[in-house]
Amino acid sequence: MKILMLADTLNTGGAETHIKTLAISLKKLSQGVTVASSGGSVAKQIVKNGVPHRKLPDTNGKYASNFRQCNKSAPKIENLPFAFVQAVRTSRAISRIIESEKPDIVHAHTRRTAFLAKYICRMRKIPLIVTAHASFDMEFPKNILSQWGDGLVCVSEDVKTHLLHHSLSIKLPEDIEIIFNGVNLPTKTDINTQTSTNKSHKKRIVFASRLDYDCSDIAYSICRIAPKLYEKFGEEIEIIIVGGGSEYKQIHQKAYIVNQKLNHELINVVGEVESPSKFSNLNTLFLGVSRAALEFMAVGTPVLLCGNEGYLGLLTDKNLEKAQKTNFTCRG
Repeated sequence: MKILMLADTLNTGGAETHIKTLAISLKKLSQGVTVASSGGSVAKQIVKNGVPHRKLPDTNGKYASNFRQCNKSAPKIENLPFAFVQAVRTSRAISRIIESEKPDIVHAHTRRTAFLAKYICRMRKIPLIVTAHASFDMEFPKNILSQWGDGLVCVSEDVKTHLLHHSLSIKLPEDIEIIFNGVNLPTKTDINTQTSTNKSHKKRIVFASRLDYDCSDIAYSICRIAPKLYEKFGEEIEIIIVGGGSEYKQIHQKAYIVNQKLNHELINVVGEVESPSKFSNLNTLFLGVSRAALEFMAVGTPVLLCGNEGYLGLLTDKNLEKAQKTNFTCRG
């Protein structure tokens, strides 16, 4: 079977890693997989694993954020002409890729690509599958512009509930399939190697996330409270912030200012890495949500669930079921 997967920018993030893992896994099952996006670090990883990648027009511009699935603000009027032109360019690119690849199924992972692919797939009689990775803004006119294809997948129970309550085109719960995010569990060899190469005995706090406007609040909070942590723990503590995105430079600058004032490199902003859990040692506490939290849980690291969308505190048996329902994102 030939499958074409559509996404926007593929930089480090939970949804992006989901796409990478799914594409590579399907390839291992001898399926013909091609991924189309505007590029990014995860796109490069996909290519390294032997999955073809086709380029879509860039969605990294300042107007592109209006299309992001988590964005709650409507596009400004003066941005609409640019957004329209960009949508037309992307639609034509998707059409050309479908024409050349001739897929049996198109699988869209963002609301933007789902909307643009819907009518192309309908004209060519190709099934369109859509995965909803978050609780989309359903205020008018976005509820009308949301297209969920011939099959809809959600990554958690709360996303399914949200779409059933707010979407105009989804009527029945059985129209939605839930496939939870997951991670590749580390082997015993991986854990032993990680432990032997990561011998720091300092108390370590790690935050890992896509550092965009909609998911970087905790990184800013860490920079704000870092001097108090240093006052209490001194050089026994170190802080590592992992990720890249639109807020990376500002967060890096704030960390630099903190380090300069303390005359000590307390905060290390390391940018994008393929496996954030490699920063875990025996004394690590992870701060964050979603797939990154799962990765650190998989190597036995205590997790403090907190993010832009909510806070659940230290993950224990008592709040595990509640955390699972939102795919460990703390939504609500």
